[in-house]
Amino acid sequence: ASSRRPQHFFNPDPIQHNLGLSRSYPDEQRFFFDHLQPARDGWGIAFCCGTSSVMRFAGLREIGFFPTDS
Repeated sequence: ASSRRPQHFFNPDPIQHNLGLSRSYPDEQRFFFDHLQPARDGWGIAFCCGTSSVMRFAGLREIGFFPTDS
C-alpha cells in the first residue's frame, strides 16, 4: 500500500508563461495530480511518482521490494 501527496509548483510553467496562460490555464502537473491520478486510482492503476509518498514496508516485502536490475 502507498499514499502520496500531489506535487504542485508555484512557479509558472515556461510554456504557459510564454503564451500568457499561467493565470488562466492549469499547468500540466496540476492537471496530472488533480485529475489523471485520481481517475487512474479508480481503475487501480495509479502509480507512485515524485516525492512525498509513504510505502508500507510489509507490502513492499511481499512483492520483493523495488526492482534493481534493468
